[in-house]
Amino acid sequence: MQLFCTRILRLMSGRNSLSIALMSLAILPVLHFFLELQDARALPHGAISISQENTNNKTLDDSQIKNFRYHLSFVKGFVELKDGFYNAGSNPDDFITARLEHYAIGDMDSDGNDDAAIILSSHGMGSGTFYELTALLAGNGAISQTNSIVIGDRIRVESLSIEQGRITLDVLAHKPDDPSCCPSQKYLRQFDLVGKRLVETNK
Repeated sequence: MQLFCTRILRLMSGRNSLSIALMSLAILPVLHFFLELQDARALPHGAISISQENTNNKTLDDSQIKNFRYHLSFVKGFVELKDGFYNAGSNPDDFITARLEHYAIGDMDSDGNDDAAIILSSHGMGSGTFYELTALLAGNGAISQTNSIVIGDRIRVESLSIEQGRITLDVLAHKPDDPSCCPSQKYLRQFDLVGKRLVETNK
């Protein structure tokens, strides 16, 4: 990335202001792509992504949850929701849709601040819709995201709750003979925050 920027600066040196402006318009999308790619690669599995200021440490509100910049395991990168929805791309190689499905509010790390357990779904142009669980932690003037855990493909979430810091998730998943539309196998799954990482407790 540093070498790329150095070469661009050399190209711009000695040119007039109109040429520089035109070159900037062409280069900005490329720079944005490299920065997004660098962000995604810099976030190892289980890491925390501090993405957004929180002026009220005690509360996560509906707007913050629906308009957060999430890192998704299925996408292997970031999506920035707008009113709980994200859509980008126009062909099988880059098309992605993501949606906020469910959330629950509760203190997960015993710091007195409200956190949120989040269920997100995402899919490309194929038939699968992949659900994953993540959490937003509020504190120290910021909102941070935990790791995300893929829950399943085309499952149905029956309930999501936080009690005494533990996330409880009731889901319907597919039996071997279930049609893709209609999962019928009930599961109860629970997750704890260990350090700053979600870990399933009842596997």
